[in-house]
Amino acid sequence: MTLNWAMQVSRRPEIPRRLGRALRGDPRPDRRRGCFSVALVAREDREVVRRFVKPAEHDAEAHTLGGVGYRDGLSGAPIPELAVAYLDCGLRHSLDLGSHSMFVGEVLDAGFADGGETVRFFAPRTPG
Repeated sequence: MTLNWAMQVSRRPEIPRRLGRALRGDPRPDRRRGCFSVALVAREDREVVRRFVKPAEHDAEAHTLGGVGYRDGLSGAPIPELAVAYLDCGLRHSLDLGSHSMFVGEVLDAGFADGGETVRFFAPRTPG
């Protein structure tokens, strides 16, 4: 599923790094797994992102989600092979908010693909 919103929810060094994320749709799959990942993709991969607007078809044997290959993260969450950066989280809290669900995860692992640290994710919009 595509992410609607994410933010850091802990800053103190004695508390593990936590990430809050909000999703629209059915929260049950993430609750059952007890984990989730957040994958950032390059701007050029917008077409791939469209595949995840709705729940993607999972082929466990081929290790694909929506036709995109993945590896299992430390938490067990899928990390797409095309991700230029990722956060792998163990689920710690969840809250139903009507049309959306809020999840808080402890960041267990994070990283960049080779060269991913140089990819621009956000750029100011140019007028016109």
